[in-house]
Amino acid sequence: MTTTQQYGFWGVLFGCCFPAMAWFIDGYFIQEIVFTGSFLSQIHTKNPIHYIIDLAPLVLGLAFAYMGSIARKLQNLSISLEKTVQDRTQSLSESEKKLKSKQESLLKLIDDTGFVILKTLPKEQNRIIEVSESVLELTGYSAQDFLKGKKHLRDIILAEDLKLLGQSYQNAISNKKPIDIYFRIKTKDEELRWLNNKTKLVYDGQNQLELLETLLIDVTRAKRQEQDLKKLSLVAQSTLNTVIITDPKGITLWVNNGFERFTGYTAEDIIGKKPGEVLQGPGTDPKTTATMREYLTHNLPIKVEILNYTKQKKPYWTELDITPVFDDQGEVEFFMSLQIDVSEHKAMTQEIREQHAALLASEEELKQNLEEMQATQDQLSVAHLHLQARINATDATAGYMELSTQRKIQSINAKMASWLGYTEKELVLKEHKLLLWHETKPEDYESFWTRLLAGEIISQEYARKHKNGSLVWLYASYCPMKDKEGKVVGIMKLAINLTSSKQKEVEIQQQNVRLLKMQQEERDANEIFKALFEYSSNVHLLFDDTGITNCNNAAVSLLGYESKSALLKVHPAVLSPEVQPDGRTSLEKSIEMDGLARQNGFHRFEWLHRKADGADFWVEVTLTPIKIKEKDTLLVVWHDLTDIKKNETEIIAARQTAEESLKHLTEAQEHLIQSEKMATLGQLVASIAHEINTPLGAIRSSSGNSANSIVQIIHQLPDFLHNLNPTDLQVFTNLVEKASTKTAALSTRDQRKQKQLLREEMEQKHVSKADELAELIVEMGLHEDLHDFKAALNQTNISTIFQNAHLLTSLMKSNQIVRVAADKVSKIVFALKNFSRQDNSGLKQLVNINLSIETTLTLYHNQIKDSVETVKWLAELPEIEGYPDELAQVWTNLIHNAIQAMNYKGQLTVKTSVQASLIRVSIADTGPGIPTDIQDKIFNPFFTTKKAGEGSGLGLDIVKKIVEKHQGKIYFDTKLGEGTTFYVDLPLHSENS
Repeated sequence: MTTTQQYGFWGVLFGCCFPAMAWFIDGYFIQEIVFTGSFLSQIHTKNPIHYIIDLAPLVLGLAFAYMGSIARKLQNLSISLEKTVQDRTQSLSESEKKLKSKQESLLKLIDDTGFVILKTLPKEQNRIIEVSESVLELTGYSAQDFLKGKKHLRDIILAEDLKLLGQSYQNAISNKKPIDIYFRIKTKDEELRWLNNKTKLVYDGQNQLELLETLLIDVTRAKRQEQDLKKLSLVAQSTLNTVIITDPKGITLWVNNGFERFTGYTAEDIIGKKPGEVLQGPGTDPKTTATMREYLTHNLPIKVEILNYTKQKKPYWTELDITPVFDDQGEVEFFMSLQIDVSEHKAMTQEIREQHAALLASEEELKQNLEEMQATQDQLSVAHLHLQARINATDATAGYMELSTQRKIQSINAKMASWLGYTEKELVLKEHKLLLWHETKPEDYESFWTRLLAGEIISQEYARKHKNGSLVWLYASYCPMKDKEGKVVGIMKLAINLTSSKQKEVEIQQQNVRLLKMQQEERDANEIFKALFEYSSNVHLLFDDTGITNCNNAAVSLLGYESKSALLKVHPAVLSPEVQPDGRTSLEKSIEMDGLARQNGFHRFEWLHRKADGADFWVEVTLTPIKIKEKDTLLVVWHDLTDIKKNETEIIAARQTAEESLKHLTEAQEHLIQSEKMATLGQLVASIAHEINTPLGAIRSSSGNSANSIVQIIHQLPDFLHNLNPTDLQVFTNLVEKASTKTAALSTRDQRKQKQLLREEMEQKHVSKADELAELIVEMGLHEDLHDFKAALNQTNISTIFQNAHLLTSLMKSNQIVRVAADKVSKIVFALKNFSRQDNSGLKQLVNINLSIETTLTLYHNQIKDSVETVKWLAELPEIEGYPDELAQVWTNLIHNAIQAMNYKGQLTVKTSVQASLIRVSIADTGPGIPTDIQDKIFNPFFTTKKAGEGSGLGLDIVKKIVEKHQGKIYFDTKLGEGTTFYVDLPLHSENS
């Protein structure tokens, strides 16, 4: 029986039994009370004790009954309160479970980013009591290694950074401020990494330091990029070439130090102005400037040669390479232009042309030889231009080395090491003197270092020793790096490899020597010819349609005439008998011999001639058709048959000379093919540099955004999550989940429009901080999902919820951008590596045609991605035997010609297929088509429809030779106004495979 029931029972018992007991004690009590109503009348007659006894049971009964009622009410209230407490407890338990689940999800999200959470006890020598599992990926040690004391964070921090970290902790504890510091560690694999340490100090109720909560962030990549940017910035300032950066309107924003050395103008003279207003003058070609404006208006890169003027009004020719740089929204952020002085090259070209004009003014008899010499000279000019393009292309892939002031190699990139025949590890910390060429003078080397340590920038050619002992030529800029006090603390060396160029230069010099020798030989030959004609013992005569026009003294003597004038008056028929020994008439046979000579270029035969006195004699006649003053003439040479053997020796020598010339011509042709490939690569360098620069810019921007988001969120996020109620936590989680799935970004104009609409809508509903919320919602991409969060917009802390959700999703999106950008750069580098590979073995290899075409399209991606639609139909093809680098040259020339024909706008279609026993590749454009009058000339060498300086006319000739070398054929189909399709057929199996 419960307490309440007990109170009720005793209340009824006392209320009923005690009056009955009183009745027995005082029998008349009930009667008097109930029936007579004379109770009051007995007050004066009865003893007061009797009244108390009579009333006590009744009072106690009523009291116990009242207590029973009160007890029942208390019991009901207790049951109600107990149920309420149970419901509230259950609700709180579920909320705690949800909160714990959200916190675990958030911690997992933070852990997935690669960050490490670390908790230590400062009172127990910073013993680690909690560490996230991502510490394994960061340090190489597991979480258990740290928790069980096998390893501590201070054990892997570099000694010099550990001392700095200790001072930062002491300062933070003294000032009771969080710790934010960078330091380096060595991982278990001996890898050096940079970490960002963000530590929060937690105090107990007595204001004593109780706990250190630390977040470790791997910033190695950002630190390395920062160091690379500093080095590249120093190189840009110290380069000998001119670098100009302008805004989208063409106004100058920045120039490097080389600009003043190059032009005489200072940065103050040009910043704020357009470069053309300062540098161009009366001799500048208006067509060139108009072309530049047209390209830059359409945000296209351009490379031209233009005549500029220095501050002293001295004209100079410069090669101008302008590249637009775009921001994340695809808008032009600025234009970067590189200027290279080509005045010397122009002067050399002019000198060559003047020499050529002088050669053309030579005697008519040597015209044919002069035409051959001119062709050779043109080939040398083209080879020189290709060599210059190759040097420019090499500039974009320079090697670098960092030296200490103690003359030791601190770091070196793979390209520089490979030029010298080493790996990077073999040269790091080695003496710089190891690389000196053995002919370098010690006093020159000491003077060189004295100048460097004095802060002087040195740029010149150097001879260095290859690991195998051979000579390597480099053009390098040694740039001293200084601290804040101006003291030199290291040397940065940027170099390009000139070894190949030096070899080509030697070859060109040798060719020039040979050319001069040929010219001298031609002049000598002319003199010899004159001497032979006039004074030779052999007979020389010149015939035209009028008869004998000239002869030498030997002819007068042999034929027995008195003088040359007497012989010239004689008709040629008089010099031969009427009938030759074979029975044919001299007239009939001479007409036949003349025809054979004109048909074949010359004709040699035996002939019976007659002297003035009538005596006949045998000679060997050589007829050679020539032109003298544009008139057809026959050069007739008579040789005595007894001298034939003597003449055979001279003929053999002449034949050997001709074969040697043919060999040189073949070598020049191979050189032209390689030069054409390098020229094409040079044209791609600026485009590829921009293509790589765009994802690198995205990486730098995203890493900066990530760092800013982490700094803002790391300290406030735990307290923020702890203070959220279940409803707010659900809103926050939904915001993060939805925003993290948004990928499409609005343009700047559309963002402003959406912010204005959202702000007006929320202001109408009296939402506080409407402007701030509108900006956060649009940046998170949630403007189309606003209906999901309308109910929460009027909460007091909704601004804080949106701010933290924005920071967290920005961090996630920045990491995604970095991954995508890195993949893009990797793809471009892989394509460039495949394209630039050169195989000199002369042996065929298995070639994947589709992969070769894909590589070329990747290199041209920057030029075709905006305005050219690329359609690919690549069938499954078997590999064939061929020369990979030469086939890559075929696709490069055809694709480059196609996009140029369309003026970089239109549709490029590339198809591959298997046709019977061959592979067919077609490359089609939607350009204007090939005019009918030049269709049979496009494969001719040196034929081009491009402007001077834009094409050599060798591209399609080289392509045709490469295809024929693979036993294939190339042809085209064109329609005016619709476009052109080139077809390349390659056999699946070559005849000699």
